[in-house]
Amino acid sequence: MLPHVLSVFERIHALQTELAKSEKQLDKLHHAAPGNGGARKGAELVGLSEAIARLTAALEEKGIFVKDIDNGLVDFPHLRDNEEVFLCWRIGEKTVAYWHDLESGFRGRQPL
Repeated sequence: MLPHVLSVFERIHALQTELAKSEKQLDKLHHAAPGNGGARKGAELVGLSEAIARLTAALEEKGIFVKDIDNGLVDFPHLRDNEEVFLCWRIGEKTVAYWHDLESGFRGRQPL
């Protein structure tokens, strides 16, 4: 599953880069022509945001909890010694090597 998750986050990060560029362009247009409206650029921003939301939702439909888009941080539900916990992974880690209980989050990560 990690190769799929990684490819989704690569696409999300590419969309975020496009979104940031578009936001800067829209801001310039807004200051240059306050009455112009910027409808085309505004629609582009909405489209990029919706694409990011769809990719995130697709992961969550697979039971993967997206915790931090910027850092590519996700949790996978898991039973450990008959206790529900999360397996924790983020971009840059080669494997899922950490877990944490349902309450502690990233700061409570422990090696498997």
